[in-house]
Amino acid sequence: MLKRLKKYSATIDHFLASYHGGKPESGNEQLYQHFQNFKLSDAWFDSADAVSALQTLNNCIQSVMPAYLNQKRLALSNIVLVIESGAPFEGFETAFLLALLGAEVQVVVPDRCRKSFVLLSELATECGALNKSITICNGIPGKSDAIISINALHSLTALEYFGKRNFLKITQQGVSATLTGFETDVEMEDLAKNICSYSCKSWFSVKHLEVPVDFDFGRLFRTIESYSSMRLNHRYFNHYEYFKSVFLINNIPHQDNGFLLFTPDKNFNGKISVVTWDSNDLTDEVMNISAEGDVNNQVESFNLRLHKFYQLIFNQVVDFVSGREAYSQT
Repeated sequence: MLKRLKKYSATIDHFLASYHGGKPESGNEQLYQHFQNFKLSDAWFDSADAVSALQTLNNCIQSVMPAYLNQKRLALSNIVLVIESGAPFEGFETAFLLALLGAEVQVVVPDRCRKSFVLLSELATECGALNKSITICNGIPGKSDAIISINALHSLTALEYFGKRNFLKITQQGVSATLTGFETDVEMEDLAKNICSYSCKSWFSVKHLEVPVDFDFGRLFRTIESYSSMRLNHRYFNHYEYFKSVFLINNIPHQDNGFLLFTPDKNFNGKISVVTWDSNDLTDEVMNISAEGDVNNQVESFNLRLHKFYQLIFNQVVDFVSGREAYSQT
């Protein structure tokens, strides 16, 4: 399995090199064109977002997945994976891991994501990393042993129905970061990237801040200004203008940097274009607290944060398909 993992990673590296070189290689023309015209498939994101997301996927393949390849036998081997992606390709890493472990995976994604998932699946098959064990559904999936939902199937009707089956529901919609007010420039840049990348839509975007009393948002605003082109994304800016209107009409306390809103009102936690915050008297050692409960001494880098949350998802998924947990919901 490790050889197949490395083969897919090398294939992705090779594709990215050819894309940056401006010339598609034989067999990758369709993926190349898809990246060049990415916004036609998903109006939220552009070609730069797609390249960044594929690099992130490959980082996950190289740095996180190898630790999960020692599974002897899966108790559940035909899986329907229902995904509501936040960023480009988000969720494909889970489908690929399950297929690598020997499962037949039927993937259900929104229409805007389907072509991306199809092309990445075909790339894995063509390079010999997989044996056509990922099917991207265009409609209702077939019979399965179990269903895994990641940020999808939120209705009570769906939960009641699927809860009677082998069903794992994972919800991951934003994380929290804690600031001291004494962060380095590098830490502030990492925080800005964690907040703003992929139009604040990623599963792992920072959506909440713990800050000291009388925290000065000015430095954070100046750092985040490097992402001001977000206001040119009309879908994103529609959300920003909507929530700005809600805040002004209802006299909700907030701060506004022109394309991102910060508010202490937790009713808006997780909303696109909004970051909520709490202020605390942080007189002792201030620590950065991630969503799964681990405690760290500094603001995390973008890649480190992603790696930790991929581990959080993979731990749940692998336990589930291995029979160590029949039902779980987060």
